[in-house]
Order: sequence, then C-alpha cells, then structure tokens
Amino acid sequence: PAFMDILPLYIVLLGVLPLMLVFFRYAGASTLILSFALWLAAQILPNFDAPAYPGPDATWFFNPFAWQFLFFIGAYFGWRGIPDSRWYMNRAVVGAAIAIAAAGLIIKLSWIVHAFHDPYPALLLVQLADFMSKTDLAPVRFLNILALAILVVRFVGPRDKWLQHTAALPFILCGRQSLYVFCLGILLSFIARVILDNYYGGIVLQGLVTLGGCIAMIA
Repeated sequence: PAFMDILPLYIVLLGVLPLMLVFFRYAGASTLILSFALWLAAQILPNFDAPAYPGPDATWFFNPFAWQFLFFIGAYFGWRGIPDSRWYMNRAVVGAAIAIAAAGLIIKLSWIVHAFHDPYPALLLVQLADFMSKTDLAPVRFLNILALAILVVRFVGPRDKWLQHTAALPFILCGRQSLYVFCLGILLSFIARVILDNYYGGIVLQGLVTLGGCIAMIA
C-alpha cells in the first residue's frame, strides 16, 4: 500500500542522520551543497533512484536521493538553529511565501473538488503534471514546502500565547509524540481502507473516517 512506502525512507534517513550531524559540525555548508546536488541529480537524471524489491525494474516510491535534501535541511536548522540574518522576516520573502502557499492551496483544492465533481475545472492540472512528481520531490512541491516553512518560522513563535490555549493542546501532543502517532496512523490507514472499500464510502464517509482517525491519534 502507498502509505507504507514512507517507512524504508524514514528508516534509512534516520540511520544516516548521526553521520550527517558529524558532517554538519565540521563542514555544514559543503554537506548541504552535496545534499542539494543529489536532489538535483534526481530531477535531471532518468532512473536515478534506489532499487526496490521485487526487481529488476522496481524502484522506491519516495526516491531517497531526492527526499534526503528536505530531511537534512530540517535536521541542519534543527541542530544549528534559525539563522541570525533573519532574511525570512523580509517583506518580499514573506510576501512571496504567502503567494506560493495560497496558490498551492487553491490549485490543490480545485483538484480535490474535480476528483469528486468532474465538471469543476482542475486548475493547471495539465500544465503542472510534469513538475509535480512526488517520487522525486519535484521543484514545485519542494518550493511549496519551503514557503510553508518560512511562514511557520515567521508567524509561529515557540512562546506564542495561543500555543498555550487548550485548543492547541491536541496539535502539540501529536507533535511531541510524532513517532507513536505515525505508527498508529499506519494501522488506522489499513482500517480506514477496509471500511471505505467495503462500504463504498463517498465524501461523507471519508470525512467521518478521517475525523475518527484524527480523534484516535489525539487520544
């Protein structure tokens, strides 16, 4: 199942992380440049992926040479801290991030609605098809993730009062127990698929199943 494809990537990246932290300590910039080069190679070179079982032509759904760049960027800034230059506070940078995130949200919502109601137009679906590879973490996806990260760093402070509100507690708990939530989510995904396949679930049942899964993970 598709939701199991993340596990090999997660295991490999966690296994490499201690070595990467050593590289960050002594050659941080060079290490990130090398990581970027691997991501770029995955975008340019055909079949630049890891072999998977069963062979001979099977490859990983989440290309480790591409997704490692996103993972290690997060690891680097988590280890080093947010840069002192505060370039992410620049109005132009924040404005561009807002525009990219808003465009991504609108386009994705149009695709979701189109999947349930065919006459509704799927914005730029054809034009973006070649630039949306999830397997290789295509540039459009990567740019959208970076834009969201900039907005979080800019607008969400670790000591913001609203984070101390009761309504924020479920999100904080899930974040602090992310590995347990991830593992439970895999089990719940199997259960949800069985329910939807057996009862031919439409959008209402899908919504209820999703809500039930969220409640279970928070609990």
